[in-house]
Amino acid sequence: MRSVLVIFLALVAACLMVVRKLDKSAEASTPDVLGASGPEEAQEILKLVEVSYRILKSDEFANNFIKLETNNDVLYTRRGPIYMSPREVLESLRFDSLARPVPVKFVIVGQDRNSSDWYRAATSPGGYLTKHVRIYIGRGNLSEFDSADIVERSCAINTMAHELSHSVFLKDDPRQSVFTDTTPRDDGIGDNIKGAPIATYAIGTVAQCTYLQMEGRLRADEFLGCVEVFGIKSFHSPRCKEFSLGQPVVYSRSLSPPAPDV
Repeated sequence: MRSVLVIFLALVAACLMVVRKLDKSAEASTPDVLGASGPEEAQEILKLVEVSYRILKSDEFANNFIKLETNNDVLYTRRGPIYMSPREVLESLRFDSLARPVPVKFVIVGQDRNSSDWYRAATSPGGYLTKHVRIYIGRGNLSEFDSADIVERSCAINTMAHELSHSVFLKDDPRQSVFTDTTPRDDGIGDNIKGAPIATYAIGTVAQCTYLQMEGRLRADEFLGCVEVFGIKSFHSPRCKEFSLGQPVVYSRSLSPPAPDV
């Protein structure tokens, strides 16, 4: 009997050692972030994710997103084409009866400013039947988020919110994101027959302008002007650095030309 007890206690001790090792391993790594140069960079992207999620879940974002109905009856959401009203997009973004979240892994890319991946932002399925997605974020976007200029910083939030929208999937189709736009092989969205704004770009820009409003850089009555500046049919990213002197974030002729519609 005593030998059985000794064996049992030895097994318990061995299990505890394994658990402690697993705990230490979990503390030493950040499993949701790949490609980080170190813990500080991993924390930087997770901070960007946290801020972006907080905005997407806020009442301010919801109220602003519905304002898109002022000029837009529907938004393009995915191939089909499938169109939704801004209210329907908001409901899916917040996981209504048709939508579900998918776990996300973040991959940091772009070794230097001369790299083609420096400002990369893309999302792709990361597992069989899309058990998770991978969001690739170039270091140029993290550099934006670290900027002293709040408007430039908000552009990183635009990018992250856009990519996070791709992680909302249909409940009845484990392979289909609710919100899609283009793939690397596409020159643009070929089936947007209504020429409607693109939901993913609208989500990103509304998140950006909501952030500026919440931080006091944008007045409530300037919101739609901010949306015009950064776009909801594409992202007018060259304009990110053009408000560093404190100019109102509204359209002016001095701004860089808009990016082509996707």
